[in-house]
Amino acid sequence: MKFALLFAVSTLPLLSGCYREQPASGSIHLDEIPEKVAVLTIQEGFAIDFGSVPPGETGEAILTIENTGPYPATEFKQTTEPETPFSFKDGSFPGTGGSCTDRIEPDATCTLVITYEPDQLGSSEKTIEMSYVNGVLEFPLHFVVLGTSE
Repeated sequence: MKFALLFAVSTLPLLSGCYREQPASGSIHLDEIPEKVAVLTIQEGFAIDFGSVPPGETGEAILTIENTGPYPATEFKQTTEPETPFSFKDGSFPGTGGSCTDRIEPDATCTLVITYEPDQLGSSEKTIEMSYVNGVLEFPLHFVVLGTSE
């Protein structure tokens, strides 16, 4: 909340204190922060639709995460377990065949492998929650997964 208020006050030109790996006595111009942080995006978009998958079968999606910022994204992780019928392939982050680790370099990509395994008819929609440190603070990365079983 303090960080948001600091940005809302346009008369404050500097943010003093620690800026990752810089001394605590340093300061940085607020207008420079967007150019100095990691920005993770999902190339496939923030809603992944598995379409129709029959009960007992498995659908699979590969998501490409890209760091479009000039700073490494660190501590990249899932913050909640995906909820059934969705999961990381074979049950653990980043999913078997996925390449993401806890650090994504600038201009680099990595992949997550998500599965949809419905056990009954109907539609499902869940949010998978991730986070990373963008160089200044921990930042959320959420995406929605959708699937239908007919």
